[in-house]
Amino acid sequence: MHRDDQLYGARSAIQKGIRRGDLDLVHTCFNLLWSEKTHRQWLWWRVTTLVTEEAWQFCGELGKLLDSKTKEERDWRQFLYRLCLATKNKDAVGLWYYLKFGGEDLEVLGHPEFEEMQFWRALATEEGDESYLSVVDSMVDTYRRKARNLDEYEESALMALHRRTKMGGMMGDRQICLSTMTLVYHRGLNAEEILLDVRANAVKWKEKNGRNNPVDVDIPWYAFDKHTQAGKIAFSIFMKNTAQKRKVTADEFWSAWYFLESCKMPKEIWRAVKANSETPLGIFDCGWWLPFVNIKLAQDSSRGRGPKQLAHLWHSHLRDDIKGAVFWILGKRDKG
Repeated sequence: MHRDDQLYGARSAIQKGIRRGDLDLVHTCFNLLWSEKTHRQWLWWRVTTLVTEEAWQFCGELGKLLDSKTKEERDWRQFLYRLCLATKNKDAVGLWYYLKFGGEDLEVLGHPEFEEMQFWRALATEEGDESYLSVVDSMVDTYRRKARNLDEYEESALMALHRRTKMGGMMGDRQICLSTMTLVYHRGLNAEEILLDVRANAVKWKEKNGRNNPVDVDIPWYAFDKHTQAGKIAFSIFMKNTAQKRKVTADEFWSAWYFLESCKMPKEIWRAVKANSETPLGIFDCGWWLPFVNIKLAQDSSRGRGPKQLAHLWHSHLRDDIKGAVFWILGKRDKG
C-alpha cells in the first residue's frame, strides 16, 4: 500500500492490536511508527489515551514510564507489548459516555463510581465539553485528601492523567482521564497484581502461537476506519453505492462499524460483568462498557433497530461491504 496509508494505518492499527491482544500487530506497528520521528512523537503523545481507552488499570505503569522521562526504544516497546498483553478494560470510556448519553439503569443508581461521576459532571455547570475539564484540579485535590490514602503507584497514575487533561487533542481523550481518575480511586491499583496478569497472558500468548516472539504481519483492513483517510473515502463509496440497498443511515453505519468492528475485543481477553449498586467492581471487571455501547447503538438507529438487529446486519452484510470498499481504495491509492 501507499507509504502514507501504511504509516497512518499503523497509528490506527496499534490501538486495534492492543485492543485485541494482537502482539504481532502491535510489534509491526511499533516498528513502523518508531522508524520516523514524527510518528514516534505522536506515539509518545498518544500513549495515555491508549491506556485509558484499552486497559485503564495500566495507568500506574504509565505513570512510571512517563516519570522516568525515557525515550529509549526498548522501554517503550516493552511498555506497549505489556499493555497489549494486559487484560482489556474499557470501563473508563464506558463510564464517561454512559453518563453523557443518559444512562440511568435503576440497578446502577447508587453505585459509587456512577454517583461520583455524576457529582463531578454536575459541578461543571457551564454548557460545552470544555467545561467538564474545569473540575479536574478539584478532583485531584479531593482524591489526594480523601480517607483512603493513595500510594506512590496510584499517585503517579493520577498525576499522569492530570497532565493529559491539560494537553491538546480530542476533547474526549482528555475527558476520559477524569473517569479514569475515579476508577483509580474507587478500585485502587496494585502493581504486583497488574504485572502478574501480564505474565499470565504472555504464557497464554506463547502457547497459542507456538513461539516466544512476535513477527511482522500485514496491517488489517479494519485498521482503516473513520480515523483514516482511506476509511473516510471507503465510507463515502459505501454511502453512494450500497447504503440505500441495505436501508442503513450514515449514523447507523458509523456506529456499527465503530462499535462492532473497530472496538472489537476477543471474549477471552476481557471480563464483562453486570454493574449494580450492590457489588464493587475490581480492576479487571468491565461493567460500564457494554451498557454504553447498547445505549449508543440504539440512539444512532433512526430506523428503530436494536443492538442485536444492527449486529446481525453488520455481520451478515455491512462488514463485507465496507471491507471490499477499503481494499479497493487502498489498491487504487497505491497505484496512483
